[in-house]
Amino acid sequence: MNNKLPISCFIIAQDEADRITNTIESVIDFVDEVIVIDSGSTDGTQDLARQLGCKVFFNKWNGYGPQKRFGEDCTKNEWLLNLDADEYLSDQIKSEILQIFDDNKKHYNFFSMKVTPIYPNWKKPRLFSASHQCVRLYNKRFGRFSNSPVHDSVETNNSKVFYFKNHIYHNSVRSF
Repeated sequence: MNNKLPISCFIIAQDEADRITNTIESVIDFVDEVIVIDSGSTDGTQDLARQLGCKVFFNKWNGYGPQKRFGEDCTKNEWLLNLDADEYLSDQIKSEILQIFDDNKKHYNFFSMKVTPIYPNWKKPRLFSASHQCVRLYNKRFGRFSNSPVHDSVETNNSKVFYFKNHIYHNSVRSF
């Protein structure tokens, strides 16, 4: 894709060399910037992320909210997409994001996505898999991640949220 969207994607990571490639490859072709915030990997995560075209920053782990806020501060764009190192965008949600920006329908500042697990040895989620909704695409001028070390959610300040139909896939379980 020639014209990348004015979105910075930031990913927090530690020892994710076995999973982060999928995450980065799901966004690198259509967002303007991909940043990895590493908290001390010893498995080559940082070098792999750089090889895949990411900017890598170190930040000592102080909890989820502080780590994600540090990531927000490292970005150059107002529009942010947050993924964890064990998540990746489905092709369908990528199309939804592209459509929102193509149609210039950015009258929302917060976009919520379904995060759906995919278990080992599965290529897709199970039919009727449980998922949870969370804001992962947003304009940082209007809201940011909370500073909570335990909970990592974007504070929308009661603004309206657009709900995407499709999924972010989550490979949280490495093996059974």
